[in-house]
Amino acid sequence: MTTAVRLGLAALAVGMALGTSTVGAQPATTTVSADDLIAFVSIRSGDPHIYVHSAGTDRQITEGKGVHTHPSLSADGRLAYVKSIGGLGKVFITDPGGANARRLTLGDRIETSPSWSPDGRFLALFSSDPAKPGMELQIVDVRDGRTTVVGADGRNKGPTTVSWSADGSRLAFLGADAKGRNQVYAVGRDGSGLVELSSKFNDRNKAGAQISPDGTRVVFTADARQRRPVVVAEVATGVLTELTPEKDAGYEVARWSPDGRELAVVRVADLGNPDSRNDIFVMGAQGGAMRNVSRHPGEDFDPHWAPDGRSIVFASLRTGTSMLYRVNLVNGQTQAVSNGHRSHDMDHVVRAAPQ
Repeated sequence: MTTAVRLGLAALAVGMALGTSTVGAQPATTTVSADDLIAFVSIRSGDPHIYVHSAGTDRQITEGKGVHTHPSLSADGRLAYVKSIGGLGKVFITDPGGANARRLTLGDRIETSPSWSPDGRFLALFSSDPAKPGMELQIVDVRDGRTTVVGADGRNKGPTTVSWSADGSRLAFLGADAKGRNQVYAVGRDGSGLVELSSKFNDRNKAGAQISPDGTRVVFTADARQRRPVVVAEVATGVLTELTPEKDAGYEVARWSPDGRELAVVRVADLGNPDSRNDIFVMGAQGGAMRNVSRHPGEDFDPHWAPDGRSIVFASLRTGTSMLYRVNLVNGQTQAVSNGHRSHDMDHVVRAAPQ
């Protein structure tokens, strides 16, 4: 159900993009603290816009008519996001706080899913030529625009955001194989050492590729027909370990804690039931026992660790619309991040710890 909900929200945003122009949109010129920021998309004003939450306050960063999605936060509080112009996505970046928004690149290519490197020097994104098949991974040096291209082979890369190791030396991402099925890849920041990691598990679709903080492992979920387990691949050796071998395994995503010792996972209670709810669990990085940290009859999904590893920010449908919450892993208390409206807050990210 969570996947369907997210697809529905994405379809809503795309439909709005096709019906509105974004030429006149300008960013807000507010100052945002760089401490423990959350960036997200909200449609509370009618159009999808980028907001930043800090110290209990939401600040709208983008303005005007149009569609703004896929926010990413650098360690110093700069934003990257996708803005639809003429129906094509373009990546914009800002100064710390959200001011001075400008295009990252020029030209007519389609761009999506930006992700800052931990040191804020590089931005990874997916880019395609509208006249040619396939989407490639680009790693752009934001200081001078120099770009490293990965996978310009006519196959699609993405669409989910790439994942960076903590030192910024390696990335993990999804890409289509020769059969058009998503597999998991890892590559060096300079484009070297490209390796495919997941097809030996099976030749079906994979999802949610997330590289460990030390860059040695990649976790993902696999379509195994009647199951959807969590699997870890060793980058150096290709060895695969299934962390959730139970016969009814049904997981949507797994994300490493900042210290690499734990995983936050979304477990579907019953894969065979489209109305089955999801909860968020925390488990050891080697597998084993899990504890439910969201525990609510509503749908809970898309967990992101806080920089200190002591809390998780997630989305939930418990009020009927997608809202953001934070669960304290020390005392188990959950508090609402979204307040004061009943629209949709979604597509959120949490700022990484400063390097």
